[in-house]
Amino acid sequence: MIGLVKIIWTLVLYRHTQGYGYGDTQLDAGYGLYQIYHGIERIDLSTNRATIAAYIYSTLSILLIYLLIKLKQNAGYRIVVAAIIISSFLIIVMTGTRAAILSHLLLILLMMLFHFRKIHLKPLLIVIALVGLVGIASYGKYIKPKIEQTSTEIMLYQKGNDDSSLGSRFSLWRVGLEIFSQHPFGNTVEARQKQATEIVAHDPKNQTALTYITSHLHDELLEAASLQGIIGLLTVLFFYGYILTKSLVQRNTPLLMIGCCMIVYGLTDVLLISAESLLFYMICIALFARNNPVMLEP
Repeated sequence: MIGLVKIIWTLVLYRHTQGYGYGDTQLDAGYGLYQIYHGIERIDLSTNRATIAAYIYSTLSILLIYLLIKLKQNAGYRIVVAAIIISSFLIIVMTGTRAAILSHLLLILLMMLFHFRKIHLKPLLIVIALVGLVGIASYGKYIKPKIEQTSTEIMLYQKGNDDSSLGSRFSLWRVGLEIFSQHPFGNTVEARQKQATEIVAHDPKNQTALTYITSHLHDELLEAASLQGIIGLLTVLFFYGYILTKSLVQRNTPLLMIGCCMIVYGLTDVLLISAESLLFYMICIALFARNNPVMLEP
């Protein structure tokens, strides 16, 4: 709760005070490093869910990087931007959230391309080199185990064993698609559970789906489609499309990145039913969707 309040207050200050809030976001990084120092296997930044912490921190870091690029152009701030890119990637690696690890730097690159409309090769190479050093330093303890875990889980699922993080997601997605195809106009949670049981009875290799389907399907679109049917699916797609269209028309980089983060991270998780992520992203949209000369492109 404290972390959530701090995030909300930081975003409000971003909106109303141009130079405020930069250090506050890095306090989150400092707290993450504090958790690492004290041996926490997957840091969660007080959210109780490492995955949600990764999604929120990734988005917040990208917004901070944009604000620094937009408001300050001297060499000192470029160094700060590079430091934030490196530290944010390090923190996300420590959360152990594969979707964020794979996407965070690509989302930052997308943000810079949309803002500058071109690639500045020298700064890009410097940042890549520094991030590479961070990757090498954390490879043995954090990145390599995740690569090996991913490879093992895919192999196990192909052999019919879905009792793993990725395997359970694959099972949930297959069962969710089957439920949607059978009931395209929606379901109750109880009916979905019953239908999943029947599907797994005919296809036992997706057995682990029954353990997690009472929570959600680990995919934003599938979650909406399996419960609210076609109307729910179209509503989420319209929501995504509206954010992206509005950001492109306004040339609104922060809003574009908020939308992209929600879409990318919604491919492997459900952000719109998590209290922390829902409140965070809705406040971000409310703060950055308006025409503001500080936030928008010239």
